[in-house]
Amino acid sequence: MSKAVSRNDPCPCGSGKKYKVCCLGKPPPQARRRRNLFAGLMALAGIAVGIVSGIAHGPIAGLSAGGAVLVVAAVIYIIRDPPPPQAGGSSGAASINFGK
Repeated sequence: MSKAVSRNDPCPCGSGKKYKVCCLGKPPPQARRRRNLFAGLMALAGIAVGIVSGIAHGPIAGLSAGGAVLVVAAVIYIIRDPPPPQAGGSSGAASINFGK
């Protein structure tokens, strides 16, 4: 059973820094591994589509198809896990105090 890590404890990643400075707000290592695996598989799919399309329809079509798959994969990779909200309060109109 793993113990919960508080903000001022040493970071469990082994960096020697405090948890709040090092890994607080980052996805856990398992999620990062899964996300990197997805990126690698999509890159391989883009290369495979490019090669197959290049053989079947010529090098320009192969480069276009492979590039398109890589661009779509990059967009999915970026949109799939949005960054966590910033710590320390909100911004904009929600942080204005009108004396209530």
